[in-house]
Amino acid sequence: MEKRKNKALFAIFSVLFMLMAHRLEARPILGFMPGQGGLGDNGYNDMAYRGMIEAKMALDGVLLLEDSYSIEEAPDAIDRMISQGASIIVLNGYEYSERVVDTVKKNPKVLFIMNEGTWPGTANSMSISYDQRTGAFLAGVLAGWTTNTGILGFIGALKTPVIDEFLEGFTSGAKAAKEDVKINVSYLSSDSDGFNMSERSYLTAIDMAETGVDIIFSVAGLSNDGALQAAKEMGLYFIAVDEDKDSAAPGTVLVSLIKRVDKAIMDAVIEAAQGDFSPGIRHLGLSDGIIDLSSMEYTKKAVGEVAIGKLNSLKRSIAGGGL
Repeated sequence: MEKRKNKALFAIFSVLFMLMAHRLEARPILGFMPGQGGLGDNGYNDMAYRGMIEAKMALDGVLLLEDSYSIEEAPDAIDRMISQGASIIVLNGYEYSERVVDTVKKNPKVLFIMNEGTWPGTANSMSISYDQRTGAFLAGVLAGWTTNTGILGFIGALKTPVIDEFLEGFTSGAKAAKEDVKINVSYLSSDSDGFNMSERSYLTAIDMAETGVDIIFSVAGLSNDGALQAAKEMGLYFIAVDEDKDSAAPGTVLVSLIKRVDKAIMDAVIEAAQGDFSPGIRHLGLSDGIIDLSSMEYTKKAVGEVAIGKLNSLKRSIAGGGL
């Protein structure tokens, strides 16, 4: 009797073990590498990582992180994640584009998502790009309508294709709203250190204020904090980027240009894990709800209902393909 009981228990435990093993095998293993500036930037990289965490939770998966940012070591970091079973890897930033092409090609069973990187042209990869130029255009229009001095400031971490798209859109929008507006442009560094130079961005913003700038748009990761602090002290308006930062400095943040990289990455990873991977380039913008402007909760009275109405109308027109 006891022997039969032990056999039954053994059979039950064996089945449970097999079910658990199957469940563990079925759990997708995800890999993530942040871009320039690394994690802790309170913006782009942190939002992307948040999207990875949300995807991991939705899929009941495992998330591997390679956070010691180095372009030169990217292929080795990818190999480490693959050796641990990663089947979907997200590389956050344009800078990975050329460096990882060979690695992508030699791992055809692994799916690669290049967030703002150039598409390697393989069946196991996709690139997500964003229409930040249009979002920055709208922010520029608002700045052009709002400025009293006719002089705006733009601070970039360094000169990159993505940051230049923000500048181009902002400049076009500002000049569409106020033809004779001037824009002072300053880059904090020639390398990725520009994303972690809050003190330099603070001093840059102070210098801009002293030359007549009354609205500053900063695209510089963690360095944005320094420029925002200077804007508060000097009584300037500040345009935030990536997340809704209106509440970070109520009345100082004129508007936030929201770029939902978290949602874009979460959606792409979940689709890939569920067998709905689409190689190629996915371009996201206003009509997708990924690019948008904040509600201007603390500045809408100062901006005025008429201006906000015109801005919303312009936004709807652009989203609908009217411009």
